[in-house]
Amino acid sequence: MLSLLEIDLDKLYNIQVQFEENKTKVYFDKEGSPYTKVDKEPFIQYTKNEEENKRLEAFKYLIVSLEEIEKHTHVYKGEVARLTSNAVTFDLRLNKWRINSMYFS
Repeated sequence: MLSLLEIDLDKLYNIQVQFEENKTKVYFDKEGSPYTKVDKEPFIQYTKNEEENKRLEAFKYLIVSLEEIEKHTHVYKGEVARLTSNAVTFDLRLNKWRINSMYFS
């Protein structure tokens, strides 16, 4: 069926091999819950210039303001993302505001 749909099975096979060859070490904490150690450095982003610093500060002020406004009235979190061109979004999974890192690349 997949070959009829002209899906390249080699790519799928290579992804499967890469997944199965995962040699990540699994550790266990005191309660017996598994975890892995991750080097955070490749995922950290820094601002590159004064303009980005000002932009980041403005987004942080917006988030502080939104949190203060939420104490007094309902804030439509999805609309904030639309109004800021997705510069500031609300992460429903973590239940917190997030600044889009794409504005700092």
